[in-house]
Amino acid sequence: MSGPPGAVELEFSPRPPFVLAVRHVVAALARMQGFPPGSVEDVRLAVSEAVTNAITRQSAVGSDEPVRLTAEPQGQVLAVEVTDRGAPFDPGTQGQLEPSSDEFSFEHGLSLEVVQGIADRLELLSAEDTGMVVRFTVEAEEAT
Repeated sequence: MSGPPGAVELEFSPRPPFVLAVRHVVAALARMQGFPPGSVEDVRLAVSEAVTNAITRQSAVGSDEPVRLTAEPQGQVLAVEVTDRGAPFDPGTQGQLEPSSDEFSFEHGLSLEVVQGIADRLELLSAEDTGMVVRFTVEAEEAT
């Protein structure tokens, strides 16, 4: 893996136990960059939800391909990208992140809606082969 200095690149099995490990790694990166505790918690939650979304999407199509995550510090901003190998994604549906009680379940949750509420910027893209790329940034808030 050949990311920029300080960047984290992970590939992991699309299994729920990996959510905890991945979020701890990315939260540690945010702490090392000097993010205050509240911003570290925002990063932890956004990463958990983006990874949960990827695992859920892959489970729906029976894919055992690894999920890919990159996290790159850019000063007081952390840029995160999570790529799954789930069903093909239509970027034209990006504006349809409003929660729907018809589609809600405790297994699915509101993953992308939570990321959208935390992130300073969120992009949903189609992956090269199949699947979705969730790209977002979280900016460190001023410590109070």
